[in-house]
Amino acid sequence: MRFSEPHVSTYLMKCKYCNKRCHKCGRQANGTQKYRCKSCLKYQQEVYSSQIYNPSVNTKIIALVKEGVGIRGIGRLLFISKTTVLKRVRQIASGIKRPVRAYGKTFEIDEMWTFCRNKKNEQWITYIFDRASKTVVDFIVGRRNTESLRPMISRVLQLSPTLVATDGLRVYKSIIPNQIHSIQPYQTLRRERNNLNLRIHLKRLSRKTINFTKSVSMLKSILKIYFWS
Repeated sequence: MRFSEPHVSTYLMKCKYCNKRCHKCGRQANGTQKYRCKSCLKYQQEVYSSQIYNPSVNTKIIALVKEGVGIRGIGRLLFISKTTVLKRVRQIASGIKRPVRAYGKTFEIDEMWTFCRNKKNEQWITYIFDRASKTVVDFIVGRRNTESLRPMISRVLQLSPTLVATDGLRVYKSIIPNQIHSIQPYQTLRRERNNLNLRIHLKRLSRKTINFTKSVSMLKSILKIYFWS
């Protein structure tokens, strides 16, 4: 009686992205074995010489950004170049969407001063704070004028808020209906505390520091990761 030979599977490792089976799929130019997942169809290696190809590096970058570590600091801690960190931060931010906002809530709006490259290039971070969930639901980076603020305020008014609390900036009076608008100082205590958190957690927003933002696009990316990831 003849016995058939045992079946030898080409399965060698699990996918680093979806944890499904991977199979051999050629080699890299340097001779390293390359694998491909039949589920998510992503190519990968079992061991990488560079940390940036590790699927968990995005999670580490997000955590370091939220702890206020600068771009160069992230590169030193993860052993990757500054340029690579910049590209990965923008890539992460591009995949983050504005959160779903609830109707009939109380919102607080405030502006925070900062600059890009030099103090002559002033920028204002204007954001909307949901008092109930204690989260930022929307923000813009730019000037404090009607043209910049109107689109963001319009999105909030579509949610039928019960109250919108701001400071005494005249622009708000021309955009927000009087019946739901308040400029009382006690109505904005929570957002003032949130401003302090921002300046403590993100070094680029700290006052009297050598850390600063060089581009508006990077500032927006950092804020998206900090607020919504």
